[in-house]
Amino acid sequence: MVQIVRRAAMYSAIDSPAGPAWMCHAADHVGLPVSLVINETAPGNGTRLHTHTYDELFVVTEGRSTFTVLDVDTLTTFELQAGDIAHVPAGTTHGFMNSGDCPLRQVDIHLAAVMGGIALDGPDRRPVAFTFPRGNGLPDLTES
Repeated sequence: MVQIVRRAAMYSAIDSPAGPAWMCHAADHVGLPVSLVINETAPGNGTRLHTHTYDELFVVTEGRSTFTVLDVDTLTTFELQAGDIAHVPAGTTHGFMNSGDCPLRQVDIHLAAVMGGIALDGPDRRPVAFTFPRGNGLPDLTES
């Protein structure tokens, strides 16, 4: 049977650092161990560097993104545009920013039933653990 999850049933994070986002833990709706984030990111906005214990796919549907990967102490950037897909292996520190002049629309596919990870905040890249709650709102941030 086909199952549909309407945007109204997803968890919204209107005030996220990347801009409006809708999150769906598919396990809650259709029983699959996958989670999705639908992003609408304004120019100049994006995510901080972070990592997950699972793989993640980014599907850019509109706009342009500067995608950053941290390998030890070396930052590498990639330009993504509509139609591009990026695969981020588990444990890879990454982040993105809308580097275009129009909204960036992308779908982030987390290959996990529950989204979460470690954000690297501040100039010393202090680790802060986060999880996305099963309810409306922003990720919970806790010191690690």
